[in-house]
Amino acid sequence: MSKVRILIVLGMGATALALGACVRPTQAASPSFDCAKVSGRAEELICGDRELASMDVEATRLFRLVHDSTRQPEAEKRSRPLGESA
Repeated sequence: MSKVRILIVLGMGATALALGACVRPTQAASPSFDCAKVSGRAEELICGDRELASMDVEATRLFRLVHDSTRQPEAEKRSRPLGESA
């Protein structure tokens, strides 16, 4: 590959990176709580950072998934013989 062609490819790559940095959204994604009612520094940080907000949403989703899977309806608990678990 010629030096000119290499320089053109590198220039295009640098331009793409610069444009990507310019169009990056500055507004954070919505976390699992209301950012207008933050009650501590951790919540402020989450509200101000898109990646932390996304991680908060995913952590909340996983917590609910585990929490809901460990709950058993009362009728199901009563219908099992003593000593038998789920």
